Amino acid sequence: MAQALELTPAIAQAILDALDDGSPPFIALAAERAGVPRQKVVNWMHHGDHYQCPIRTPFAREVRRIRAEWMAKTMAELLSATKDTSEATRQRAWLLERLDRELFSPPRFDKPAKEALPEPPKPVEPMTPQVEADLSTPEPVDAPASKRVH
Repeated sequence: MAQALELTPAIAQAILDALDDGSPPFIALAAERAGVPRQKVVNWMHHGDHYQCPIRTPFAREVRRIRAEWMAKTMAELLSATKDTSEATRQRAWLLERLDRELFSPPRFDKPAKEALPEPPKPVEPMTPQVEADLSTPEPVDAPASKRVH
């Protein structure tokens, strides 16, 4: 039976070094370079994000810090790009989109909305004085049906 792979300080440092080498910080590539399955690294990060663990929690924070710094640096380069670097700009934008689709993907307007907004309620018509008077005069509960006011 194979022994479960645990996050050790040495493995954590190998993954962090692979992420922080200046290339795009893809977790899958860093895991591969450190000889660890990608899903294992994702699980360690998830555990570190949701539980206090002496190795996994600082590891997850450091992975997110490295990725955020790379994205911020790349965004600064994109914002200062000139027309001469249009191909490099497209490449950087593509990488950013792959690192965080929710943050860097442009909104899609070609798809219909998932759920249509409900119709607003119709305004209530004001009561006439007669209806208001009828509603404000309670009928006795114990009166026979023949003596009730209709």
